[in-house]
Amino acid sequence: MEKQKRGVRLIRLREKVTSVHMTMEGPT
Repeated sequence: MEKQKRGVRLIRLREKVTSVHMTMEGPT
């Protein structure tokens, strides 16, 4: 259970980073 939680957190972090990159590379 703990491992799964950590994985979810990692995915969430990656999604956040991706969204930030998209915003920066998007409309400038």
